[in-house]
Amino acid sequence: MRIADINPRTTLNANSTISVWNEYTTAEGGVANLVDTDNVATGWSWVWDETAIFGNGISDTSAQAGTGDASWVDQAVVFQQGHGTNDAAHWEIINISGLDNSKKYTIQATSYGPSGRNTDYRVNGGAAQNVPNGGNTTVIASFEDISPADGVIIFEVKRGDTSTGWSYFNAARIIETDGPPVAAITITSTLPITPGSTVTGTYENFNVTPTGATFSDGVEGEVGVNTLSTATAGQLTAFSVTNTDTAGVHSGTFSFVTPSLPTSGNRQMIKFGPSARVRLF
Repeated sequence: MRIADINPRTTLNANSTISVWNEYTTAEGGVANLVDTDNVATGWSWVWDETAIFGNGISDTSAQAGTGDASWVDQAVVFQQGHGTNDAAHWEIINISGLDNSKKYTIQATSYGPSGRNTDYRVNGGAAQNVPNGGNTTVIASFEDISPADGVIIFEVKRGDTSTGWSYFNAARIIETDGPPVAAITITSTLPITPGSTVTGTYENFNVTPTGATFSDGVEGEVGVNTLSTATAGQLTAFSVTNTDTAGVHSGTFSFVTPSLPTSGNRQMIKFGPSARVRLF
């Protein structure tokens, strides 16, 4: 997991010991290569789409560091200075680029300012989340499990519809995580498997509990010539599973019985060999 923190209008204290921030003035238009919290270049860019509309910045030395959901805002100066916007009808656009399409991203943002002010945030044109400004050091907007399109996520900010004046944007965080876990099936029975015997195995990272299976044979030189299914009468029988559900991710064991073949003739030679494979559904 990699994390990059951004502040759009401040120069941070030189004695920062908790995390590394990417700071810039909005007039500079962004950061071409963000560093993560280990001060390692990420290759991600954070670039404002419209430099002409940058407005007032807040400067309030009474603000403190974040707590609760905003505890990643670890220095008071981040809340003390931020970008201002005074247009509730216009979304200001930030292009976050250089992302990995195989990863998932969480984009978080927060605001601090006078009482009665609030700021809207959204990602990729989706539903907005509103963050109060007045003395806020705990509330954030958080957009989770976002997939980039061609390495890009669009982050947007504007004055809140009910804000009584200028709204402020003080900090953002990008969190990169691995994509969803990969589903996997493992045959635990010893191969080759003789027709008429029980096949056992394990499965992991399924989004549902399996209710059936197919079994393809591994005849040498002709992988997958024959496929049997629990959905077809007289083929795979006695299907059973165990299941552990962890936050919607299903894993467990499975078993089924393959049909017997004639005891004489060529068909008795067919076995489900080293290339045999199972699919669960």
